[in-house]
Amino acid sequence: MARKPNGTRSGGVLFRLSIRSHNI
Repeated sequence: MARKPNGTRSGGVLFRLSIRSHNI
């Protein structure tokens, strides 16, 4: 998974959810 600045369509959302779930 590459961290792209414009990856907030599918990977970005999943990535952010994963980080938030791990940051609880």
